[in-house]
Amino acid sequence: MINDTALFDTTRVRPWPGTAPAGAEEVLDLLITGQSTVRCLLARYRALCERRPTSSDAQRGGLARRLCAELVVQLQVEDEVFYPALRAAMHDATLIDVAEVEHECLRDLTSRVVEMVPDDPLFDARVLVIGELFELHLAREAHELHPAALRSPLDFHAIALQLMQRRDDLLAELADGHGLRFENEEADPVGEPPR
Repeated sequence: MINDTALFDTTRVRPWPGTAPAGAEEVLDLLITGQSTVRCLLARYRALCERRPTSSDAQRGGLARRLCAELVVQLQVEDEVFYPALRAAMHDATLIDVAEVEHECLRDLTSRVVEMVPDDPLFDARVLVIGELFELHLAREAHELHPAALRSPLDFHAIALQLMQRRDDLLAELADGHGLRFENEEADPVGEPPR
């Protein structure tokens, strides 16, 4: 299992202040904030796994469903807003193609986890593999895709507004449709999973 988060620190690949196109830092901050929420939930899940058998199936199941929901929202926002804008601005879309395939793999695993029960022998393994694939995906984005985006002629202000609006819409849909409560992860990064 990959535990060296310093290796995949997505916050260290940033432009020097004032050197990025207008609005680019805001877009990267929005993307990284959504990714950080998923990473926080993954860390909480790993902690519950380490406390087994004292952590209950209900705790792990609830946290896994929340993690999968947040991850799917993050992937969908990138797929619908960021990647199409970037694809239109880049001459070579190979980086975006790879990122979209990684998203597809993550979505497939999340759908399997959502359909499983927490006492399934492969439940924890699938959630942990989601975490590993997500970390690898973040590293590739931070080191390859985000720098390419900074070099492209994007309207970063417009993309930032679209990212915020789409994320809010998707979270509201999930909360309404599934009764999920989305807490503020920055305020409570290590709290208990929602019930």
